[in-house]
Amino acid sequence: MFIFIDAERNQDVFEVAVHEGISCLFFYENIYVGSCCLVQGFSASGDEIFWNVASDTVVALLHLEDEEDGLLLAATEDGFIRASQKEKLVFEIEEVKPNLRL
Repeated sequence: MFIFIDAERNQDVFEVAVHEGISCLFFYENIYVGSCCLVQGFSASGDEIFWNVASDTVVALLHLEDEEDGLLLAATEDGFIRASQKEKLVFEIEEVKPNLRL
């Protein structure tokens, strides 16, 4: 279970089920959650806006903005960095070691 809390108002904003646990988070205009073989994105109201599989546990996430839809980079424990745009895989890079940060 993932609970998004407004700390200034001390109240829950929304909660969603993340069944595989959470291994990393990235906050931008939306919230992206990495877990075991899965990346999910949620809007500020808790609606799921992104869902994609990964080859291993996601250890780092980064959103790059561009004129269209932007790219979501996901690094996994098996050493891959994958870039997705609107749930479509754009490219992937295999590294020698897992990346811990993007």
